[in-house]
Amino acid sequence: MRAMTMTLLFPLVVSSLAQECGGGEAPVITDVSFPETVPGDGTTVEGTISFTDADAGVHLARLDPIECEEGWTCSSEVFDLTSIDPTIPVQTEGRFAIGLACDNPTAVDAYFVYSWTLIDIDNNESEPYPFSHTCLHTSTDTVPHITYLEFPEEVPGDGSLTQGYLEFEDDNAGVIYAYLDNRVCPSGADCPDYAYDMLEFDPDFDTYYWGNFAFTLRCTNASNTPQYFEYAWSLEDIEGNESEPAVFGFLCSPGSSLSPGGGVDVQVLAADAEGALRGWRRGAR
Repeated sequence: MRAMTMTLLFPLVVSSLAQECGGGEAPVITDVSFPETVPGDGTTVEGTISFTDADAGVHLARLDPIECEEGWTCSSEVFDLTSIDPTIPVQTEGRFAIGLACDNPTAVDAYFVYSWTLIDIDNNESEPYPFSHTCLHTSTDTVPHITYLEFPEEVPGDGSLTQGYLEFEDDNAGVIYAYLDNRVCPSGADCPDYAYDMLEFDPDFDTYYWGNFAFTLRCTNASNTPQYFEYAWSLEDIEGNESEPAVFGFLCSPGSSLSPGGGVDVQVLAADAEGALRGWRRGAR
């Protein structure tokens, strides 16, 4: 999961000090100033928070997420302001600096909305002060990549299901189709190509920068000898970018419960742990 980080930097301005701190007055955030865009390479940029508190006592700052990009980690965080300036709790006005950094290795900018709240020693809280920024992308790779493919080298030919597993990355997000194309088909066997709409599997699939899915294969072999098949998975995103094919081959063993001398057939279903995806022959879509 991608995440952004905030760090306390240093106090900037101390306008006035109170003789005593604490009471019934809540702090007031008068200004939050952050750059609208942040480099996605981890570079720290500086922002500032200005405040007033008539009876002083400010000592904590809380950061809360309001809007978070899919696939990112956004959580609330509390900062102890006395770690950068022990005199902050006796300030009736002040300003301090916050460092903001983010790592965005994808090919898509990420937009966030957060709010700051100041808390005094009597637990009086200021009104939340929202701010937003965009974490710029650093990748120019817009093509999906299949990073891992697992399937047994030999499967039973009795029609039982055998499961495989595929992992992918897509810095541009947006994968919507998975294609399974036959490369090697034994003589007389039925070896169709398949296409799968991944949004039927998961309506949010096109928002994933990385992911995985399982698929199951059913082979029936009524011949007397093992039969070799070869298939290739490829992925296509919403802009028509298609991954390099990931090829796998397997032997379909003779089905012990089948009458010998018959034909060979293969059926492939893409599935998650809860059930099979609907698929169709690629040429018919």
